[in-house]
Amino acid sequence: MIKHGDSRLTLQTGWEIDEDENGLLTGQCTWIGDIAHINAFALASQGGILHPGDPRLTSYKQSKKRLTNQRCSITLSFIGIVSDPTPFIIEHPGGSGQEPIETHPWFSTYLAGTKESPMNGAKFDSATGEFLGFFDPSNDLVGTRSYIVPSVIINASWYSHVPPYIGSVGRISYPPVTTILPYNVRNYLVIGVPYRQIGNLYHCSAAFMGSGSRGWHPYVYNGVT
Repeated sequence: MIKHGDSRLTLQTGWEIDEDENGLLTGQCTWIGDIAHINAFALASQGGILHPGDPRLTSYKQSKKRLTNQRCSITLSFIGIVSDPTPFIIEHPGGSGQEPIETHPWFSTYLAGTKESPMNGAKFDSATGEFLGFFDPSNDLVGTRSYIVPSVIINASWYSHVPPYIGSVGRISYPPVTTILPYNVRNYLVIGVPYRQIGNLYHCSAAFMGSGSRGWHPYVYNGVT
């Protein structure tokens, strides 16, 4: 085989960059050249190659292909962001949970009353005042020990070149954007900050669990300051 001309990898025309609704930029570029250069982009999968048309993007994946006549093609996939961090995406999956009936805001006024003035067949420990239950079989509340409440989980996600701070897990905090608190939620607790690295970017997320009407106690979760 006799080779003529420049055998180096040549960038092919026709690349494009996509921007999605989350502020994520993606694109691909292809080079074709001599098979001897098939390993030219050794660091491409480690975020080491800048996009030739837009330096906001760096490579994170590559695909190699052997062509005829001792040639090869290398396609690099690029990823980037429009800002750091990108705009926060908020999700609320919804759901429900249970809480003890004693925590109901109407417990002492309309449901069970008090030890001195019980209602609806409620009984209390005569010494401690602890609620024992509803025992009147003619009352609809008989046997009721808990009630259904909305389960509020707020998930926030974003992209950044910096991983999130995982030290906030287990502490009282609030979602990064304004949300309308349901009637039974007083504050939020961070219950997870998972993230995933893609090239030199991080896809970050944080989960905030809404409290009951009493709120997460600051001494328990944030300590005394």
